[in-house]
Amino acid sequence: MKIKPLRDIQKSTEEKQKTLFIIALSSLKSLELCKNQLKQIPTFLPSGLEILRLADNSINALHASDFAGLMKLRVLDLRNNLIATLPPSTFSSLYNLQSLILDGNNMESVSAPLRLPRLKYLSMADNKLNSFPTNFFASFQSLHFLSLSGNFLTKIDGILSQMEAVLI
Repeated sequence: MKIKPLRDIQKSTEEKQKTLFIIALSSLKSLELCKNQLKQIPTFLPSGLEILRLADNSINALHASDFAGLMKLRVLDLRNNLIATLPPSTFSSLYNLQSLILDGNNMESVSAPLRLPRLKYLSMADNKLNSFPTNFFASFQSLHFLSLSGNFLTKIDGILSQMEAVLI
């Protein structure tokens, strides 16, 4: 019988614990990690997650890979982080997303439309936004609520008639 070195046993134990942690979370529907010191979106999020709240952290960048596999996600709360840009592919896998909260970040502009056909609630209040691309809101067929309060906007062309409730 071959005896494994201690570091191999520790590594193996850590991998088992990580696997057990992921399995234990597999039925998780809602995860709240607000008011921590996260600098990025956590990895290995359970695929069945429907609600993810990451408000009041130090997340400064978003990538499409951050949300890969979260097909059931309906609510994403990223308020009060340090997000400066919103790449168009960021939320491309979130087909079922209904509520997106991006209040209190450092966004100055949005470069392209977001493809979120089921989005009903979008809040981008208290950023530094001064404009939107002309077709930014075109893909939001289901949008009912939009908040752009507390930004540096001087005009919004052609979107107000599409909304049921708008807070500017």
